[in-house]
Formats: sequence, structure tokens, C-alpha cells
Amino acid sequence: MVFSVITVSAIAFILRHHAVDNLPNDYDEWVYLTAGRNYASAIQNGDWQAILNSPQNYEHPIFNKLVYAFGILDLDLTPVDNGNYLVNQTCYGAAACRLQDRARWISTGFGVLAAGLLALVSPLAGLLLAVHTFAVKYTSVVYLEALPACTSLVAVLAYAHWLNSFIGKDENRRWGKIGWLALSALMLGVSAASKYLYAVVGIVIVLHFLLYSLLRRQFRIRKLLPLAAWGIGALVIFFLCDPYLWPDPIHRLRESLSFNVAFSQGDYVNSYPYPFWQPLRWLSRSVTTFKARYIPQLPGNFPVALDGWILWLAILGFPRLVYKRPLYALWFGVGMAFLLVWTTKWPQYVLIVLAPWCFSAGEGLVTLFWLGRFALGGNKEKPANQSPVLE
Repeated sequence: MVFSVITVSAIAFILRHHAVDNLPNDYDEWVYLTAGRNYASAIQNGDWQAILNSPQNYEHPIFNKLVYAFGILDLDLTPVDNGNYLVNQTCYGAAACRLQDRARWISTGFGVLAAGLLALVSPLAGLLLAVHTFAVKYTSVVYLEALPACTSLVAVLAYAHWLNSFIGKDENRRWGKIGWLALSALMLGVSAASKYLYAVVGIVIVLHFLLYSLLRRQFRIRKLLPLAAWGIGALVIFFLCDPYLWPDPIHRLRESLSFNVAFSQGDYVNSYPYPFWQPLRWLSRSVTTFKARYIPQLPGNFPVALDGWILWLAILGFPRLVYKRPLYALWFGVGMAFLLVWTTKWPQYVLIVLAPWCFSAGEGLVTLFWLGRFALGGNKEKPANQSPVLE
């Protein structure tokens, strides 16, 4: 297992290293880089009001941008003339390029960590996440995807670990594992405070716990108390990690969410001729097959492009995923339902379902193995010892 995690992490690092060095500047990198630079300057000057009251990029929570800010504190933060760091998709001077490189490496760290963590549960899934071009692309640029994609995965993994202990007969053992539920709440709060979209895993966890309790005929009010505490804890963490909300939480949160709803129905979004099934199109092909207008890239940015194969493997493995790991199947189903309904269809949004998608593809490889073994007259797969319901 350790060897698998190290190998997957190394592959993820190599591919993202190449992307960091070669990918052209993406459309919104200057937005998040400038916000990070401004927060870093405020931290250096002790100007906490600038963090609490800056309306820049208020449509997104600020935790991820604060992470960028702390990562670039030691660099030259002198503002450029127009206040932006990327102009016409090129760096505005050497100092801006250094800021961008540092911020890109922060994204890369979370992208590599996510692949390694998924490999702990399924080495095949971790490997596929490591090489998936959408994962490589959007965990190698200064976007708001890499951090919450990683923390939302941890939220699900920690919840699954807690649930395994919670159903045990030993009451002391149940509460002895409550730390895993606390970790899940912490990571969910961080995810939502980095980008609202990744709060979808909270819906997944609640639905999974309720369905699990009903199917096992263990639905009791007292059994909902840990989950209620988890939800309250996640909300508290979300609030603490988004200082912009502190002075006027209700008004500012409503203003931020309203912007996203209005933007999704605005002229700019409508100018892109994406059908409602566009998220499935993003998952059907590698980044290299799309025009640079939609996903800025250059030839050679992605030495490994297997997304099309991952698609067919995920379809093949989905029945096995539903049976063996229904939590991940539910994660993909709920996340994809949201992506299909939501009218903004940006390619980076598929990262909310990429971990379970790669998990399904990993199960597809396992299915191929057993089909091949059956065709050659081998024994059927032995049933797993643990219940498939939990994870």
C-alpha cells in the first residue's frame, strides 16, 4: 500500500510539474492571483480590515485565496500599474511570474495529495486521478479547485472511516472514533469556505447516512445526533474560515450566493453554447481534444491523455461501484445531477465528481480482470469480508 501511494503521488507530481512549467495562463488566474497578492500585502501590513472588507472577488469565499496569500508572503508584492498580474494571458513582469509559479505550486501540492489519499483506498483510482487531464489541468493553475477538491475527498474518507466504527456493537469504540467525524466536519467547512460548489459532498454524506440508516432499519433520532453535531461543526468552520462574512454574515452570504445565481443566468454564461449535458462531454474526452478557447492549453502540455479510456472504464465499473462502494456512487450521482442542472458549465467544475469517477474507472479495471479470469475458466471472485454499504 505504501509503495502504491508513493508511486501514484510521484506520477501525479511529475505530470503537474510539467503542467506548472508549460501551461499558458488561464482566464481567471489573474483574478485569484491578484486577490491573493492583495491579501498577502494586507497581512504584511497588519491591515486586517482589508481582509474583512475587501469586496474583490466576493462571489467566492476567501479561504483558498488566503492560502495563496500565505504562500507568497516572502515574494515581491509590489503592485503593477493596472493592479493585475496577468495581462493578455502573459505574466506582467518577472515578479508576477514568480508569484504565479508559487501559487501554481500550492495548487499542485493539493492535487498530488488528493491522488495519494485516494490511492490509500484504491490504488487504481488514485492512479487514474493522478493522470486524468482535467485533474492535472485544474490542480496546476491558480484556480479555486485543488484545495477544496482535496479537502472534500478527506471529508468523505473521514466520514466513511467514522461510519465503520459507528455501526459497531461496542459503544465505547463508537465514540472513540468520533475524531474522524470531527475531521470530516472540519474538511467540509474548509471546502465550502474555499468554493461553495464543493459543499455538495455535505449533501452526499447526509443522504448516505439517512439511506444507510433506513436500509438497515436503524433510523433513530438519537443516531442522528452525531450527524447533527457534524453539520453544525461544518457550518462553524465555514464561517471561521471566511473572514469576509464576519462583519455582516447574513447580508454578505446572501449577496455572494445571489451573484452566483445571477451570473449563471447572465449573458456571459449564455454566450458559451454549452448544452445541459456538457459536464458529461468534459468527462468524455481529454483536455487535449478541446479548443484552447474553452480550455487554454498548448501542444505537449499533457503527455498522458487517457480520459476517453477512463470514461469507458467508469461506465463498466459503475455497477460494481454501486455494490461495493455506494458512498462514492452516490457522490458521483449527486454531484453530476447538480452539474447538469446548474447552467454554468465551466470545465473545472467536473472536479467535484472526479474522485468518484476515477474510483468507478478503477472498479472497471477490476471488472475487466474478473471477466478475463472467468473467460479463462478461473474461479469467481470471493465476496469481500466487509460490508459494501459503508464506503
